[in-house]
Amino acid sequence: MLDTTDPADGLRTAMRLSAQPVSVVTAQADGVARGLTVSSFTSLSLEPPLLSFALNNETLFLPVVRESGRFALHILGARQEAVAIRFALPGQTPAEQFEGVEATLDNDGTPALPHFLSRIAGTVDRVVEVGDHTLVICRVESVVLTDVGEEPLLYFDRAFRQLA
Repeated sequence: MLDTTDPADGLRTAMRLSAQPVSVVTAQADGVARGLTVSSFTSLSLEPPLLSFALNNETLFLPVVRESGRFALHILGARQEAVAIRFALPGQTPAEQFEGVEATLDNDGTPALPHFLSRIAGTVDRVVEVGDHTLVICRVESVVLTDVGEEPLLYFDRAFRQLA
């Protein structure tokens, strides 16, 4: 058993030991497309349909999603670890992020990745700064399901994992 006197360290360790699905959130503002790998997303409500994801206040993606007011969250399958890594690397230019990724733009101009288990898109409902992160609360307008038979990509104990 690990008992820590520092609540932040304890929380970090506890969350590291909780398996999370991996997703890439995309947005575009002023012709600049950005994406970010996140594992801190959750559904908030079915009536109205809302989801949220948390972003570090320092991420280059935060101003883009704020300005665009639109998002697309792609829940990744087990075969998409390379995509998760690409969008998790800090300091990349927008061109570097999407290099070799066959992304298209949806009808609203939001970047859409080609492979995913599900793609959830909509508008930013509100943005709430909470400590060193910002909670982005989004209204869901569309959901696309593909590759339904594939296992999800998970993040657990600082590594990508698969079921089974």
